[in-house]
Amino acid sequence: MQEFADIRAFASAGEVALASAGTGEMSRVYQSLWRRPQRRFGRVLDSTWKALRGVSLGLFAELAANRSRVFALACSDADIVELQWTEAGALCRSRRWRGTGKPTVIFVHDVLFQRWSRRASAAGSLLGMAYYRVRELQARRAERDIYADARAIIVFSAKDQALIEGIAPSATVHVLPPPLGAVGGRHSHTLRVNASGRKTVLFTGAMSRPENDQGVRWFLANVWPGVKQRVPLVEFCIVGANPSEKLLASAAGDPSIRVVGFVESLEESYASADVFVVPLLSGAGVKFKTVDAMLRGIPLVATTIGAEGVGDNDLYVGVTDSAESFEDAVVEALLSSASRDVAARAKEWARREYDPSRYAQRLREIYTTLLSSR
Repeated sequence: MQEFADIRAFASAGEVALASAGTGEMSRVYQSLWRRPQRRFGRVLDSTWKALRGVSLGLFAELAANRSRVFALACSDADIVELQWTEAGALCRSRRWRGTGKPTVIFVHDVLFQRWSRRASAAGSLLGMAYYRVRELQARRAERDIYADARAIIVFSAKDQALIEGIAPSATVHVLPPPLGAVGGRHSHTLRVNASGRKTVLFTGAMSRPENDQGVRWFLANVWPGVKQRVPLVEFCIVGANPSEKLLASAAGDPSIRVVGFVESLEESYASADVFVVPLLSGAGVKFKTVDAMLRGIPLVATTIGAEGVGDNDLYVGVTDSAESFEDAVVEALLSSASRDVAARAKEWARREYDPSRYAQRLREIYTTLLSSR
């Protein structure tokens, strides 16, 4: 967006800002449209509203959008209205938004009905499965309307394009791999030599997200014990804010597991990693953690969900949903020099696929077409 100097857009991604594209400066016009309710009653009301609407930033966000003059003026002053995340697309249904008549572009990071579908499949009870199936149906209905109303939808993988076109055939969907690639090889990863001979398996992610917590705890329970037996001098490093009490309990008393929590920069963690794992069992969308590790040349082992939308399986040391096979792949990645060749090939592919200049050019073409067709 910031590469296209003639477009000003009102962008929403938790915080709402008026973007002057091309300058790289964001002039904040509305500090925080969405604030998480502090009182328990407010949180319950907000969660209930989200469930009923299928897709929503929450009751209080929608009320703020309908009441805010700043919100309406910023939309009216824009050439194109750009929204990040599907949930923000629900704001298109506000009466102030509908009055602007501006073309809307939604960046879909996750197709939400797929997330609920996967949670239903993994539910441990009939009640849980029924709840998630209802959420799936509600999200599917809401997403269909949001995608059909937008002038353009941007997704990060062909898989998500197919999902959206399956429920909203009239939607205009473009695939733009996210601009994560490093120009000129800024990201690099070299095999470090640890004086103690200890090797490091790394996972990074916001640990408050249920899919990250679930995946890491599955890895600890089903994969890590075998890895430790076969590679004695090894540690598993979990980096990410807000680890759950269950995760902390799983790691307690095991010196081979380090739960680091939040860090300002992940670069030191990446630099110390011998293997990166993405053991996700649920979730949707392209996993940026997978791309980030690939761009740094770290050997990768992932589940099918952890790898989906990010290259072919030959770019990974292993892609499997079997705990036994996952263990074998992690051990191979730790001990085999061939895993470095796989990682190097994956890095070169990722640098081409996620090249920021390629992304900017394609986005410029899409927005130029939108402006010319008004």
